Amino acid sequence: MKKHFSVFAASALCAVCTVGSASAAVDAGALNDGVYNVDVESDSSMFKVVNCDVTAANGKMTAAVTLSGTGYSKLFVGTGEQAAAAAESEHITFTESADGKYVYTLPLSSLDVEIDVAAWSTKKSEWYSRKLTFKSDKLPESAYKAASGTPGDSDDQSDILLIAPAPSGDGSENPNTGAFGMLGVSVAAAAAAVVFSRKKH
Repeated sequence: MKKHFSVFAASALCAVCTVGSASAAVDAGALNDGVYNVDVESDSSMFKVVNCDVTAANGKMTAAVTLSGTGYSKLFVGTGEQAAAAAESEHITFTESADGKYVYTLPLSSLDVEIDVAAWSTKKSEWYSRKLTFKSDKLPESAYKAASGTPGDSDDQSDILLIAPAPSGDGSENPNTGAFGMLGVSVAAAAAAVVFSRKKH
């Protein structure tokens, strides 16, 4: 019985730790007004972002995205199909930086969330669908509003409760039913405390 108890406990703790480490989206309203440099992940090596400055102001965000090359003349927040159907006025054109690179300013609602961005190839006259994720891991703590805090803040002491399998009708202690009560897991940033209560037979 102790073996099954240990396996159950280890599995439960592992699952909770995974939940606790998951990153949450950072919405525009969670940030203080300012300009923040962030990294951008792209699903395509043909669409490489070499610099991105996110501006937060009045609960909204925009991202000034600098591409490595000059092969795309306009962008659109959405898929290639949506870009093709959209009005020309909805397409985002570039400004040229001092070193000749193309910079596009995109509306942004959240960080750490994958979004669709379509890019118009000047050479092939075709929209290409890309996926971008604007990362929050470089933001300083001062970027966050006091009420929001950094995602995954260790001050969050919320509990997660898991229920172990109930004992069998005859009270037998077998590996399929177990003999445990409620498993309470308190998740903090650095550790998880696990408390088990065992039912009496």
